[in-house]
Amino acid sequence: MREVREGPQADTSSGRCTVRPRGSQRYWTRANQRDSFPYSSTCSMSRSLLEKEYSERYVAFLDILGFSNIVSTSVASKESTATLIAAVETIGELQKQYDSLKSDDFRAQTFSDCIVMSEKASPLGLVHLLAATTHAALSLLEIGIFIRGGFAKGLLYHSDQVVLGPAMIRAYQLESSIARYPRILVDQSTHQDSCTDAFQKAATGWSISPRIALAEDGPPFVDIFDLTRDPAVFENGLEDIEKIQKVIETELHKSIYIPAHYEKLRWLAIYWNSVSAEFNRPLVKFPHQSA
Repeated sequence: MREVREGPQADTSSGRCTVRPRGSQRYWTRANQRDSFPYSSTCSMSRSLLEKEYSERYVAFLDILGFSNIVSTSVASKESTATLIAAVETIGELQKQYDSLKSDDFRAQTFSDCIVMSEKASPLGLVHLLAATTHAALSLLEIGIFIRGGFAKGLLYHSDQVVLGPAMIRAYQLESSIARYPRILVDQSTHQDSCTDAFQKAATGWSISPRIALAEDGPPFVDIFDLTRDPAVFENGLEDIEKIQKVIETELHKSIYIPAHYEKLRWLAIYWNSVSAEFNRPLVKFPHQSA
């Protein structure tokens, strides 16, 4: 049985952190007074807090669609198990690759069905983070994993343990409330930054610089399929590109009995076909075309 005792209060008058009783706060401890758990020592907390602050960064928030269903079915399906493991391993490998490329304080975290990546709000940071976001989306799509996301610029705190701030909230809102389809929407500040000479200069040297496009319904989004214009950037060239086309087509046909899913995949198929048609590559066939 634990009893309530008076909590500690820091006394800094001597320049050292000592503890004396505080009448207004309490904490739990064992009856023999071992292993006490005070709310905090205000000296150490105040010092650590001063070292933590927001900075302006770009952040990409990516949500893996249908992840809970993949986890649920993985228990009974070897195929779902393989897909789940491949997805997690792919994310881990991608983070290592991005960190090794020329970036501007690239940071990444994965928790549950979400991926969060960020970099300093600089032209180089924007180019690298857009490229990392594009590559992540395509790599997951190759193994049948669809994502939706938001990309924003603003104040953010991103450490190895924590990511939070107004920019994170904005990116999450873009993904959860506006994106609707399997796409990564971009906020106004990021879109405007991508149109500057500084961004174009930072993108010099990339085989294909990451691109932001405008959707027919209005919002700018990360043009992930623009990367398919150059098969050389894929490990297996056209084979990988055709694999993505088959994944989209297969999932589109499977979704005909779930209108909400079909609508989202139909958007993705139209987007894919608009790019592939330029190069006379195989298009995604719609169910009514195959009947």
